[in-house]
Amino acid sequence: MFGGRVGVDVVPFSRVRRLLAPEARPALLRMLSGAEAGRYCAERPDVPGIAGRLAAKEAVFKLFQATEVPLPWRSIEVLNGAGGWPEVRLGGRAAALAERAGVGHVEVSIAHDDPCAVAVALGAGPARTPRKQLTIQERKFRQGGSMSSGGIDDVRKWILGRNPDRDSLSADENLIESRLVDSLSFVELVYAIEGAGGIEIDLDAIDLQDFRTLAAIEKAFFTAA
Repeated sequence: MFGGRVGVDVVPFSRVRRLLAPEARPALLRMLSGAEAGRYCAERPDVPGIAGRLAAKEAVFKLFQATEVPLPWRSIEVLNGAGGWPEVRLGGRAAALAERAGVGHVEVSIAHDDPCAVAVALGAGPARTPRKQLTIQERKFRQGGSMSSGGIDDVRKWILGRNPDRDSLSADENLIESRLVDSLSFVELVYAIEGAGGIEIDLDAIDLQDFRTLAAIEKAFFTAA
């Protein structure tokens, strides 16, 4: 029987403030559920609250010890329960990953003090409700037809703009292993690809292999079927 797992993560307030900028906010809203966005991204956004929720989602995801799977942001929901303590609700892909990992119950604790928020997640099992085992869905998201050949150049410029210490990027460099794209900026990368290609990508059905290199991104999203 599974004893327990611990996950921890830290999110700087500066990252949240950047995500709250008009050009990045659509990506942030794809990391939060409707209830989370309504609570923390209102007229006066709660920067510490948002940072805490993002950190908690990452800490919970670490409990699953999943590989080759992007963080399912929206299907890990962190809302306040009785007494104001954060409670975790898993659905969709997150619930399937938890079942596969033998994690049935998750507790999370969040603390924040400028300049960052930290979250610790504890998972215990086994899962109480059997669910169908997760399968990797087909990774075709193009809406048909040829994409602009300049689209991948726009994506390259976006990545370099996020990493001012770099002035070049090869087509075969691993964006994830080199930390040019991390879990927070991954959703922003998806949003940048959507804008460059005029497409919509389902975050719950993506294959991480399509995002590892510029060559993989070009093949998946900027090449005619």
